[in-house]
Amino acid sequence: LTSAKGCDSIIATSLTLDSAYYITTSTSICSDTSIFLGGAWQNTAGVYYDTFPSSNGCDSVVVTTLTINLLPVANITGITTICSGSATVLTADSAGSYLWSPGGEFTQSITVNPLTNTTYSVTVTNSCGSSMSFASVVVSSGISAIFDADPASGPAPLEVEFTDQSTGANSWEWDFGDSQGSSTEQNQTYTFDNSGQYEVILTAIDSVPGCSDTSYTNI
Repeated sequence: LTSAKGCDSIIATSLTLDSAYYITTSTSICSDTSIFLGGAWQNTAGVYYDTFPSSNGCDSVVVTTLTINLLPVANITGITTICSGSATVLTADSAGSYLWSPGGEFTQSITVNPLTNTTYSVTVTNSCGSSMSFASVVVSSGISAIFDADPASGPAPLEVEFTDQSTGANSWEWDFGDSQGSSTEQNQTYTFDNSGQYEVILTAIDSVPGCSDTSYTNI
């Protein structure tokens, strides 16, 4: 610059550059809600940027990492048809805290051995809410293996008619005790070619859930 007297005037200016101010933060919301980030309402996990003017005229940038927490969805898994006197394990397959009924247990899995058909429930709770699920455990009414052998004795070769009288069975396994004969028929006629005493075994089976009972007789 030139002064009024023709002399130069020199102005020395010191320039300082202030950088933008970054703030990093994180937050979480439930999957059924939203939050205002990045200039819009968000309900998807990700990283969002918001810019604000600061007091010194520079920008402040807030970087937010958003996490979405899912609502609990309770569901009970496990074998729900059992034999009388047996036990089964029921499991809640959703994360959270647990409350079972009946029983009042707080674990993710429970072992039950009801005497009669019983319905169980579990309530799963997390920071976003609760969910309930039900499962009915059916106890097989019981199976009894009984059969008749006619005749039960006689000279060899001896033909014997075996008649099933079991209850609750839908499949059968015969062992005629001579290391040769077996059958899966409900009723069976079998010939014992050689003299001797043979222990005949009938296993009566209820294929669902696999309960069985066994009966014996000597020929």
